Amino acid sequence: MRCLALVLLFASFAVNAAFGGDRKFEAILIWATNGAEAPSDQKAKPVDAEIERKLTKTPLRWKRYFEINRKNFNAPMSQVTKVQMSPPCRIEVIPKPDQNAVEVQLIGQEKVVKKWTGKLPKGECFTIGADEKKIGRAHV
Repeated sequence: MRCLALVLLFASFAVNAAFGGDRKFEAILIWATNGAEAPSDQKAKPVDAEIERKLTKTPLRWKRYFEINRKNFNAPMSQVTKVQMSPPCRIEVIPKPDQNAVEVQLIGQEKVVKKWTGKLPKGECFTIGADEKKIGRAHV
């Protein structure tokens, strides 16, 4: 059974984001599988209907998605923000010179696995992820 660890990010800007303040984000670590259920050693629950609907609109074609961890955090637009999602998996939000752009790096086992760069308007989301072999087992 192949599995995928994947992080979804939802952005919601603070009022002062345009002036170099904080941006508010929500990150969700998701375990995707074609198997019957999440591994028994995971503290996982099926994703809610809204998240599942958003995932089905991506190129991902897994049968089941399980939420492993969810974190809300502020990212100052003047420095890198690191968020640990599981022991081997973290994300880093790096502000870009354009006031609405960020780079998000997915770090697995202390190595950059994937990067995403772009503008993320309020309420928008994107997916970034990789196979568990690159990220590491997503234990909470």
